[in-house]
Amino acid sequence: MFFGLRPREALLSDINDELINCYNQIKADWSKIWNGLIRYSSRHSDEFYYKMRRKAFYDNQERAIRFLYLNRACFNGIYRVNKNGKFNVPKGSKDLLIYDYDNFEEVSEVIKNADCQCSDFEESINQARYRDFVFCDPPYTVTHSRNGFIRYNDKLFSWSDQIRLRDTLVRAHKRGAFTLLSNADFPGICQLYQGNGFRYTPISRRSFISAKLAARGVYGEVLISNYRLRLEDDA
Repeated sequence: MFFGLRPREALLSDINDELINCYNQIKADWSKIWNGLIRYSSRHSDEFYYKMRRKAFYDNQERAIRFLYLNRACFNGIYRVNKNGKFNVPKGSKDLLIYDYDNFEEVSEVIKNADCQCSDFEESINQARYRDFVFCDPPYTVTHSRNGFIRYNDKLFSWSDQIRLRDTLVRAHKRGAFTLLSNADFPGICQLYQGNGFRYTPISRRSFISAKLAARGVYGEVLISNYRLRLEDDA
């Protein structure tokens, strides 16, 4: 959403410190991160991948390079940690980790106008004021039986967090902010947002992230906003 809109100023927020650090390091010196990723990719192998997965860096640039390398080299680009907060996704099948469309310089140019913060969503959304635009893409509800993340998603984002997010967006709406949320097209989510001026727009997406081919397909999602969406199909 951010890279599509390219606003003059923005706040990008996530609870994942590794992700936010990566954005900040690309913004600060994209060439060092890019060259580091090339260096890691040239050493890519089963042995190197699991060595990097086990290793912890304290230098923020090396942390960012490791994060990007693991994200590209792991199975299906999934980000998952164990109970101790350690990244535990197995190595994927890809050997090519550098792409023709990579342009870290452009990413750095776009993201220089953003304040990248590691914080809880409530802290970030509470900063939204009149006519600000808030987009939220939370982990989908664990009560949705087909989201594929039931086994560990509740530790990341529980139903009480879904309620807290709704309440936070209601307050932002009352302050005059425009809000847009994506989630699973599940009755519980729609009921959660009933009233308070929210609108529902069902959409569908194709899932490519699943160990089983049969589990990959088209899934229903819903966009929940406090204004009328105009999608391409409406034009």
